[in-house]
Amino acid sequence: MKTITTWLKTVVVGAAAASLGAASIGCNVNTGEQCVGTAANCSKTTGDAGTGGGTGGEAKESKDPSKVPDTGITAVTGKVLNSLNGEPIALAVVTTDPPTGQVLTNTQGQYVLDATDFPGMKEGLSMRINVTRSGYLPNSANVTLTKNKVSAADILMEKSANDFNVKVSPSLIDLGDKDFKAGSTTVTKDITIQLDGTKAAADTAAYTISIPSEDKDWISVDKPTGTVTGSPKFISATINKAGLAAGSYSGTIRVVVDGASGIEEIQVKLTVGGGGGTTGTTDAGGTTGTTDAGGGTGADTSSSGSTDDAGAAPDA
Repeated sequence: MKTITTWLKTVVVGAAAASLGAASIGCNVNTGEQCVGTAANCSKTTGDAGTGGGTGGEAKESKDPSKVPDTGITAVTGKVLNSLNGEPIALAVVTTDPPTGQVLTNTQGQYVLDATDFPGMKEGLSMRINVTRSGYLPNSANVTLTKNKVSAADILMEKSANDFNVKVSPSLIDLGDKDFKAGSTTVTKDITIQLDGTKAAADTAAYTISIPSEDKDWISVDKPTGTVTGSPKFISATINKAGLAAGSYSGTIRVVVDGASGIEEIQVKLTVGGGGGTTGTTDAGGTTGTTDAGGGTGADTSSSGSTDDAGAAPDA
């Protein structure tokens, strides 16, 4: 991956140094040239929703680009980055036009689209890589596929305007054997999501909760999707130690709210066979973003504590 790594560094450093802030910033992966605005190899897009690409169904987190060989496979790989500071953007939806497949960027903002997973990616195919993410203006890059070669395409995204913060609580769930009732292998904890800001009481935004695939065997939530307002939304997270060997486990619950530019994370720690564990209640920081005006009402209130009883508190 030496050639790809060098190319990525060039684009990232150059973009961050220039602090690019145009509404549409993309790249031509065949020339390595970064472009702004209405250049011929760019797609000029506005608003919070992109178009085109995908093959339907749910986008799943991309595979690790480091595991893709330099040759022997037709693929496109790259990073989705904040146009102002070069920071990676996780959970951005990457699609193609014409449609071949769709994936989500990982926590490093990386993605991979390859012919192994998406047979529609044929030699000589010219396609547009589209990227969308709540809280950012959509963007795209053009690429022509080369047989058995990996093309590199970083795509920069600009943040939308900010109107509200997102509060998620607690920031940490820390459990041990003593937190489980006798004879039980599960503990349920309440988590809360709410909008906070001058317009939060009148706003409604959709949220999505995701759990990395490696943590799904022991972490789950009862309402992975829904809407949230300025009043707390109560969601039950269940920690299940059944089948886990003695040891320490660490997982993540990720919360994405439409219109917010960041991702809120709740860290989950579990010690099996050690007895310890203390449930954290520290309030997490907020991420900023925008939302369509909706019908949700309610003033800001304090986040609720957690409970060991199964089931969630009623939605506010």
